[in-house]
Amino acid sequence: MNPPTSSPTTVVNFPSSLRKRKNSTDHTNSASGTSGTKKSRTQYADRRRKAKRPSDYHLTKDEVPKEAESTKAALELHIRALWGLLDQASVPPVVTDQDKARFVRRFSSESEVRSSVNSALDENTAYIAEAGRLAGALKDSPSPGSTIAKNIERITGPALKFALKTVVSFGLLRWAPDVLGGDADSMYNLLHEYIALTTFQQAATAHAYAHMGLIVPLTDDFVLMRKLYRSFVFSYMHRIAKAEAKKPGSAKAAKQMIGVYKRRDALAKGRIDVLKAYGFNKQVLALASETEAHSDDDLPEGTEESAEAVYQIAEKEGRSEKVKKFFRMADEQRRRMAMRRNRHCRQERRRAEPATPRPSTLTVLPREVPLDWFEPAYFNDLSVRERAAYTAEGIYIALPLEKHCATWADCEKWKNLPRKEFMEKYGKAVLAQYKLPTPAEMEQLEQYEEESEEESSESEMEED
Repeated sequence: MNPPTSSPTTVVNFPSSLRKRKNSTDHTNSASGTSGTKKSRTQYADRRRKAKRPSDYHLTKDEVPKEAESTKAALELHIRALWGLLDQASVPPVVTDQDKARFVRRFSSESEVRSSVNSALDENTAYIAEAGRLAGALKDSPSPGSTIAKNIERITGPALKFALKTVVSFGLLRWAPDVLGGDADSMYNLLHEYIALTTFQQAATAHAYAHMGLIVPLTDDFVLMRKLYRSFVFSYMHRIAKAEAKKPGSAKAAKQMIGVYKRRDALAKGRIDVLKAYGFNKQVLALASETEAHSDDDLPEGTEESAEAVYQIAEKEGRSEKVKKFFRMADEQRRRMAMRRNRHCRQERRRAEPATPRPSTLTVLPREVPLDWFEPAYFNDLSVRERAAYTAEGIYIALPLEKHCATWADCEKWKNLPRKEFMEKYGKAVLAQYKLPTPAEMEQLEQYEEESEEESSESEMEED
């Protein structure tokens, strides 16, 4: 991508492919005499068939060069700043035909776009004055706890103001590509694309994103920048806009669930760390090793994030009361460890069980946990196949009966016993509470699986 000139009015350089597109259309129309001929209709149908889907723009993690990851993150932040989308729950505004109409009439070729740029600033003086206010308002917009908003605040003022000035210089009241329109190459969308990429290049050159570690020369790679732009706008943001249009509020709900998963992951890691620090054996660690073994939490409806806010713990389906209490003890030890390391450490969020238990919406069970992770009654009610899955690699018990692990001091007595000695002294009493699959049930399961494999093989042979 050619770097923009120093003049703020020379902002958009459309590619030659846009000029070719118009010339091709003109030639077709003059040759056929009318756009309604069979030939032109066939060409239109061909273009319709070749229209790109959102998934065609999507870049997987492996398709993004490792050295471009920070540049990708900076570009996405720049796009969000232009859009005014300050957090994960923000949704691209809907673009109407009226929004696009004036630009369809105004631009039909690259030369027309270029000639209009110089006069755009003079024609939109009132909007340019507004650009400074928009930049300030964007940085002052409240978005509690949003990393996106905090990073936008770190963009240098002149760079952000220049980007917004460029938007309004074209008579755009806002930067808003048509993500649901299905045509990334429309004149309207190309205008937004080039405004975004050119102002990003200018901002990068001015070190506005130095705090994100981007590699400035990469912004000259037009092919890469376009791929990154379209993947974010016409794949990722398209998916959010489409889901929101179908079900209003879905973006906010998705953001909320991201927070739920992150907090649960952090909780699992913290518990593993404290159990290792206190030297518990691997059977006990296995109780906590999967995130699905832990409860999630969330703020009550209408409660804002703050140091005083209390997160309500959701009830984890299937988990035994014994394991829940053991985890709570581990949490207390973890908090004490943190205070001993640094008395000025960041205060951990407060969690509490609500007066009325709230079942968790995360119902997936851990796959490889000792039997006593489960409440006996719950485990015994599982199907034979499900119970067999938890005994296929051996029968493990992690904790003794609740009376032997009621306090952290109680745990010191058994936490490092050899497995055989632990099972003899404590484990057998716990195992007696669980209904294991019988040999007859296991034999029946194996028979069903063999029959299923035979049916699958016969079906494959018939297809061949």
